[in-house]
Amino acid sequence: MRQGYARTTTNRVAECAGVSVGSLYQYFANKDEILAAVLQRFLAHLESDLLSQAPPVEFSLAEVIEFIVIQVLEPSPRGAELMFLLQQAAIPDFRRHVERLKGSLHAMLRDLALRHADFAEDDSDLDTRVAFVIDAAEGLFLYAAPRMSVASFAAELSRLTAGYLLAPSADSRTVNYT
Repeated sequence: MRQGYARTTTNRVAECAGVSVGSLYQYFANKDEILAAVLQRFLAHLESDLLSQAPPVEFSLAEVIEFIVIQVLEPSPRGAELMFLLQQAAIPDFRRHVERLKGSLHAMLRDLALRHADFAEDDSDLDTRVAFVIDAAEGLFLYAAPRMSVASFAAELSRLTAGYLLAPSADSRTVNYT
């Protein structure tokens, strides 16, 4: 990660992994395949970690989100940096894996919002809000998380997410542009 994807060679990967280049080529044709395997494994662990978290039931929505973010990022604090590099590498399966993860996040966040706020089960506004929050969180994760501590990132993301999800919808309040 230190050299960036473009400057990383399969020789350097083999050296860091403690294997010969020949051994590496027995399993992977090129560095794109290595990165794809790393991506698959990282996202699978991230999704598993996200879905297995059990925050205390008395937590507010913001506290639940902060708890989950900390539980997921603390074991791999360089995960955001890895995701940023993967995005830059333009690996074909990257978006498909990310979209699958975002689908799991959407279901989890929607469930959390239903448990912590006054939303109806069939509230389309909630689905729109959750989708927006997940897209915004992805941007924050890729661009802000590598520059922040895990605790700071978790606190900021939970504050923004809960604030947005729990704010009254635009059609339920009067907007005055004068």
